Amino acid sequence: RIMYAGLETFPYWFSNDLAYAAGGLIPAGFGPTIADHLRIAISYVQKAKIKGRVPHQISLGGLVINPGNVQETPQFVSAAWDYYRWTGDAAFLADVYPIAAQGIFSYTLGFADRDGDYYPEGPAMVERTGMGSEKLDSTCYLWNALNDLAQMAGIMGDANMADRSRAAADALQSTFDADWWLPDEEVYADSLLDKGGSHFEGHWTVAVPLEAGIAPPEHGRASLARIQSEYLNEWGLMHTRGQDDRVWTLPTGVLSRGAYRYGDLDLGFRLLTDIAATLDHGAIGCYHELIPQGISFIQNWSASLFLKGAVEDLMGLDPRADRHEVTIAPQLPSAWEFAELTGVPIGAHQLDMRAEHERAEIRHLSGPAPLVIRYALVGVGPLTATLDGKPLPVETGEVGGRDAAVVEITLSPGRSATLSWDAGVLRVVTQP
Repeated sequence: RIMYAGLETFPYWFSNDLAYAAGGLIPAGFGPTIADHLRIAISYVQKAKIKGRVPHQISLGGLVINPGNVQETPQFVSAAWDYYRWTGDAAFLADVYPIAAQGIFSYTLGFADRDGDYYPEGPAMVERTGMGSEKLDSTCYLWNALNDLAQMAGIMGDANMADRSRAAADALQSTFDADWWLPDEEVYADSLLDKGGSHFEGHWTVAVPLEAGIAPPEHGRASLARIQSEYLNEWGLMHTRGQDDRVWTLPTGVLSRGAYRYGDLDLGFRLLTDIAATLDHGAIGCYHELIPQGISFIQNWSASLFLKGAVEDLMGLDPRADRHEVTIAPQLPSAWEFAELTGVPIGAHQLDMRAEHERAEIRHLSGPAPLVIRYALVGVGPLTATLDGKPLPVETGEVGGRDAAVVEITLSPGRSATLSWDAGVLRVVTQP
């Protein structure tokens, strides 16, 4: 089984579409189909002419239409990690891990990075001519994939690969800002040229360093400000500033994730509502490829990025199903009194939650073991906490560039917890 990309234009298997979609579809209950889709990639990588290369598009008859753009292998690795952290599927991890390692080091950093600067060369997400060979999105998604591969290697007990992946990620990050940042534009270059120097067209990929989290805080915030003033219209993020003012759901969703990551939750939420606006135009009730409508009348990554933004950014869920753990860090817009998620699968667990500005409810509906919940109160300031009347340790952290107070509670299946906070005091009460 596969998740096709869209109708009427793209009823095929695509790798990058699924990479963007996986994090939204898995918590919505489509985990088994996501695993099937990813396993198809594994089977094709094993017989690819260039070892480790993930194909871009496969027809329903099994023909490889495009052998793969350079960012797609890193995206595949991160999609596989998304699947694992949501499901804890150890058998899948064992199958995908050697493919992931080969894809990063044999293909992306071997075949596709001929000058060894950690910036792979070749076509990427923006299908336009005139760009340099090293693309911004490929570089950012490679950095994400190296960090994800390091975590996979740690779980698989491969210390050498974990160290190698972290070292490569650190090496890439150490040069990234100096090579890609454009002070006059206050955003990152679209691409780097073969003979040195940067190239800039103002494509939507200026949002990818924010989505990935590779931008340092000061440049992340500066980028958000510049993008908000010059790259947005009434529908969301334009494809190319000054050249193509059409708005795709994908770039808009990418920027929404970046806005949440760098502390502008109002912009992040506004962009999610832009995606949702497609439901009221064209084919009513469908998430289109363009906003408000256009190209495919129903597009997988459009609905999926909306779901991912709602679950992982708005409600702040970050699962580790293999550890029976989940972090929850809601960032509600000021106009909303509450938000709810019901029946969220985290591995074999199922969870309900309701978040308010000064209160939260969490119910562990079912599961094979107690579930460890790390709840982050974002922007509430220092506080003390109690659990069922007894002192509860409070850690300090950061979510989206804002200070957060974090507490850890453990809920057995069938139990629930109510959290309420006021005047610097958090009270956690558990009950059957």
